[in-house]
Amino acid sequence: MDTVMPMKDDIQLLCSCALVINGHGSKTVNDSIDIKNHILLTPHSLEVPYALSMDFSIESQLRQGFLPRVHNGAWTRYGLRYGTSHAPNVIIQPWSDGELLSFSRQIGNDPKLWSNIDGLSGYYCERDTSMCLILRTPDGTLSYIGRRMSAKCFEEISTNCQLTGIFKGYVPIFLYAPQVAKVKILGRTTLNEIMNSVQRIAGNRLLLLATCNTGQNNQHVSLIRDWLPIHRAVNLG
Repeated sequence: MDTVMPMKDDIQLLCSCALVINGHGSKTVNDSIDIKNHILLTPHSLEVPYALSMDFSIESQLRQGFLPRVHNGAWTRYGLRYGTSHAPNVIIQPWSDGELLSFSRQIGNDPKLWSNIDGLSGYYCERDTSMCLILRTPDGTLSYIGRRMSAKCFEEISTNCQLTGIFKGYVPIFLYAPQVAKVKILGRTTLNEIMNSVQRIAGNRLLLLATCNTGQNNQHVSLIRDWLPIHRAVNLG
C-alpha cells in the first residue's frame, strides 16, 4: 500500500489520540462491526488469519511521532476516509491466564509502571486522570469507573483475587490508559466492545490493533520492524 504525506493536523491527531490494543487475537466468523468514525490500523488484513511478530513496545515510539514498519511497509487501514465503514470483528484476550492478578499487583506497587512511555514518575493511577477501567457486570453489560475507584478495584483484586462488595461478580476486561496510548487487555473482550467503549469515553480515535488474527491456519506472518516518521507512514487525510 502506498503512503502519502498527510496534513499537519493529521499528524497531531495521530500523536494525541492513538491507542494501541495488545493481546491474543482470533478471528470471528462472518461478524462484521461498524467502526463508526474511528480509524483502525492492523498489521495485516483482518479478512485472513495471520500471526504477528514483534519484540518491542509500540506505544513509546508512537508518542514520539513514529509508527513501526510492517510486513509490506504499510498498515492495513479501515475507516470511512478509506472507503469502508465496517471491519471484521476480533476476539481479544490477555497474554496469560494470570494477567489480571499480575497487573493488579503491578499497578498498585510499581511507581515506574509505564514511566518509560510517558516519562513521568509515580503510580499510574495518580498520573493518568483520564484512565478508565471497564468491567463486565453479572448480566453481561459494561460498567465504566474512573481512576480512583479503579485503583481500589486493583487493590482488592491483588489482595482477594476477585472483586467483592458493590462490584461482586464484576470482571475487569480492559483498562483505557490514554496517558500511555494503551488499551490494556485484562479479560476476554472483542474489538467491537473496545471500539464502542472508546467511543463512549473519549470519542473518535486512531486504534492500532497489534494482535494476531488467528484461524485454523495462519496464512501470513506480519513482522513489525524498523520505524517510520508518522508523516511518512500513514495518511489520515
